[in-house]
Order: sequence, then structure tokens, then C-alpha cells
Amino acid sequence: MKLIVEGNIYFLEKDGEVIEKIADILSQEVENANKVIRSIIVDGLELYQDYFEYILDNLDNIEEIDVKLATYKELVNETLIGTVDYLEGASNELEPLSEEFYAEPTKESWERFSDLIEGINWIISVFNLIDNDKTLIEALPSYEIWNLYAKDVLTLNELIPQMSDALNIKDNTLLADLMIYEILPIYNDMREQLISLYNIEEN
Repeated sequence: MKLIVEGNIYFLEKDGEVIEKIADILSQEVENANKVIRSIIVDGLELYQDYFEYILDNLDNIEEIDVKLATYKELVNETLIGTVDYLEGASNELEPLSEEFYAEPTKESWERFSDLIEGINWIISVFNLIDNDKTLIEALPSYEIWNLYAKDVLTLNELIPQMSDALNIKDNTLLADLMIYEILPIYNDMREQLISLYNIEEN
């Protein structure tokens, strides 16, 4: 099995210690390059998490593992620019979704609402990952804009209990109100902060 990291090629036996060997190599390569793992491509399939679990489950068939590294700045930039894309798409969904909840939400409406909750949790977890890591924070272009973004994330986080209460009492009108009057403006503001952070040109 071939392992490629930053142009360095390693040939490994598929034995009981191969996962440990891969982990050791990656640890050394990451330390030497002062980078982090962006993704791992296993026989053409790009993975962003649970690499070792996938490798272990498919070990017998794997021929090549190609590890992509990134600087902390590259990783932060890519993650936050990806967040801009998510916020744009989600913002476009919120108004029609809220209208469905003002009327009578269908099974599909609830599935999209579930996606919304997942999205909110993802935004918060990405923020916490960056905000709690000194190295990642230092990779940001502007602390001032990040602090404005942080206020929006905090406000978004405070809406979760309200959404939970509305769900518990089956108040679909309140859920619709929260989507259109609370979450949508926050999403729009967050998007503007990140666009400003990276001087992204709007389409």
C-alpha cells in the first residue's frame, strides 16, 4: 500500500500495525510542515473526517492513500468561505420554509427544518473550533470583524432553546417566526461579516 504525504512516498505492509504506522508518519509530517490535515484521498475517495476508521474498514482493498495538508491560514480561509456559501443557500431556503410552517408543514418541510438545525449546529461548532484555538485565531485576517461575527453566533446559539420550546409545544407559527424574523437576519449579517472578512466579491 502506498502512502503519499506532501510528495513523500511511503510503502507500507497491510499488517496489524499499519494504522499506527500511518498515524506516526502523519504526525511527523504535520509537525515538520507546521500544517494540518485538510483531507485524505483513499483510492480516489476524498475524506474529511474518520480517516482511520475508513482505512481500517477497507484495508484489504486499499492501494493508495494521498494525504493533503494545508496551513492553518488556508484551512481557516477555506472553512469560512465555505460557510459563506452555506449561509447564502440556507438564507434562500428560510423564507419558503417559514411559509410552509405558517401553513401546514409537510414531511419534506420537517426534513428541511432538520437540515436547518444541523446547519446551525455546524456553524456553531466551526466557530468554536476556530475561536478556541489560538493558532487558528491568529490566522484570521481581522479580529474586529471576527468579534462582530462572534456576536451573531452567540445570538444564533441563544435561539436554540426557543426553537426547542416551540417544538415541544408544537407551535409551528413560532417556529416560522423564529426562522423569518430571527434566523434569516442573523444569517444575512453573518454572511456580510464573512464577506467583509475575506473581501469576497458578491455575484
